[in-house]
Amino acid sequence: MSLPGLQSPPGFSRRNLYVAAIVIVLGYLFYFTRGGLSFYFDNDDMYSIYLGWSKPWSELLLGALTFWSTSFRPFGLLVYRSLFELFGFDPLPFRIVCFALALWNVWISSRLLRQLTGSEMMTAFGTLLFAYHARLMEMWIRTAVIYDILCFTFIYTALSLYVEVRKSGRFPGVLRSAGILLLYLLAIDSKEMAVAFPVFLLAYELLFEKVSWKLGRYWIIAVTGLMAAGLMWSKSHGGPSTMNDPSFTPSYTLERFEHNGNGHLRHIFLLNQDITGHWPVYVFAALLFVAALLRSRVLVFAWVLLFFGILPVIFIPPRGGYVLYIAYFGWVLYAATLLGMMVNLATRSWPGYRTPAAIVLFLLIGWRFGKANLHDLRLDKTKAWLNESPAQVRDFAAQMRALHSRFQPGTRILLLQDAFQTDEWTPVFVGRLIYNDRFLTVDRMKMLDVKPQDWKDYEYVFDYVDGRYVERKGK
Repeated sequence: MSLPGLQSPPGFSRRNLYVAAIVIVLGYLFYFTRGGLSFYFDNDDMYSIYLGWSKPWSELLLGALTFWSTSFRPFGLLVYRSLFELFGFDPLPFRIVCFALALWNVWISSRLLRQLTGSEMMTAFGTLLFAYHARLMEMWIRTAVIYDILCFTFIYTALSLYVEVRKSGRFPGVLRSAGILLLYLLAIDSKEMAVAFPVFLLAYELLFEKVSWKLGRYWIIAVTGLMAAGLMWSKSHGGPSTMNDPSFTPSYTLERFEHNGNGHLRHIFLLNQDITGHWPVYVFAALLFVAALLRSRVLVFAWVLLFFGILPVIFIPPRGGYVLYIAYFGWVLYAATLLGMMVNLATRSWPGYRTPAAIVLFLLIGWRFGKANLHDLRLDKTKAWLNESPAQVRDFAAQMRALHSRFQPGTRILLLQDAFQTDEWTPVFVGRLIYNDRFLTVDRMKMLDVKPQDWKDYEYVFDYVDGRYVERKGK
């Protein structure tokens, strides 16, 4: 954590401090994410696995290549499909992949912090802050947010590759350019949040690099901008999962901006009560004002990341804290830079105390932010919103397989009652997936507009009594 040109405390080398910081960050991270591999599939996973499994491989690959199509997040579906084909109906491999990607994202965030700030101290602060946030807990336990995880992975890996070569005074060569464009293609094939990436590149050029009048050198920004425009056009012109869907339909009003913005601020600052009013306008304006007042290019760039990173979802119906994942790096970069500047200012007359001060502040961040995260997690011990769905999926899959290890292809099943909400298709998805039968019929009495008077059209009939599925009719 020591800065170049400063001596480490007696008995400590720069390497020792570096290793100690890594150990603390990893210990902090694994303390909060223990058990992250044990989370089961939930309803959203069933939709994604089934959607990927029910489509031909060729359709998924074509959707990934034609990013302007209305295909629903084709690369995410390819990941789901591949893991299901390899490992079947077992959540552990899915969790391992997600956990590994989230760990990579911590590393790439640390790398970007170092590239952008040039400070080991600020990098340490930011990495610790990014490692775990209670309102982003889903990134470490839910497979269903793999779309956000993948999008972050590809966007920020591509940004790091771009920043690395530009800091050397060069423009990306053919191979690096191809790699950046491939990563961006995978990002927009993972989640629509990726449309902010061209803005990130443009902001970096304007803030950190000398503008060249040879505009052809910025062709990567132009190409990614066209790709983003194509994606936005396709999502607003057809397809059941695009902005024509009520759950995705944007409302470009100040009221929606402030309503969602207040929710995002509540998550970022771990607030337990709703906030109302014009706070998003005040906070975003204040952050930009401070960055301009301090004449810090890094702070302005951090503002671009945190503001434009959330802009793609701030006008659509509200979502959970997980949608902040892309923008959260901007918040972390802003906080780490500001804290580092405060340390530098406080020790300006006593440079020998800068590293000890940074160490103390690093430990205080871990203690205070860790305490806030722990307090937030303990406020809702049951977390029914998070745990109820996986329990329903697990029970249904396990009990059905216990009752029947297999069915004849095309079997018709009727569920008189079940544990799922009325509008859930999860029992259909689970049934077809665990029995590997695309033509298996699973009718739910809850969803049938015309209730059957008898059971003659079904080979098997099951009921749900006292938390157990019981067979009422079978061969």
